[in-house]
Amino acid sequence: MTFWTNPKAILLVASLVGFCSSAVAAPCSDYPPEVTAYLHANPTWSVVQFSDLLKDDQALWKQSPPAQCPGFSQVDFDGTGLKYSALALFQKAKGKLIEKVVVLRREQGRIHEHTVFAAGKVPYLCVIWKAGPGKARDWEGAKEVVIPYESLVYEQMEAWAYQFYLLRGKFKYVQISG
Repeated sequence: MTFWTNPKAILLVASLVGFCSSAVAAPCSDYPPEVTAYLHANPTWSVVQFSDLLKDDQALWKQSPPAQCPGFSQVDFDGTGLKYSALALFQKAKGKLIEKVVVLRREQGRIHEHTVFAAGKVPYLCVIWKAGPGKARDWEGAKEVVIPYESLVYEQMEAWAYQFYLLRGKFKYVQISG
């Protein structure tokens, strides 16, 4: 009996395929306490989930590392090893999608919120993801930025992307695609 004609092997492969598919599509909800507290205090906002994305964007997102969430990422913006929690949040208002990106950090027992992309109408939901240190060039090629630590990318898939980074305690950005 070969591997592919063995019923146990077929069952194992089917189980693994199902597990991998559900791992990508599973809701991202294992948040640190500051995120849970923020969401509780702001109940009209929801974290972008895989199921909220357009079908085309879901197919693209499946190509990202499996541990990534389209609306949540933890980023070491300042190289200290302490993670900031980044959230892509949305709400529906009068039939329109409104989205914003916030970065949270617990400092001295308080949650500090930094809005890095202000709430605005979007035709469909965008995603966020963590980028490593390195050089970033704006999409027109006019400016290059050296980013010494991790950064956050906010992307409307196949349309545009902004890369947010921390410089001397302030959030900056560069548009990396347009």
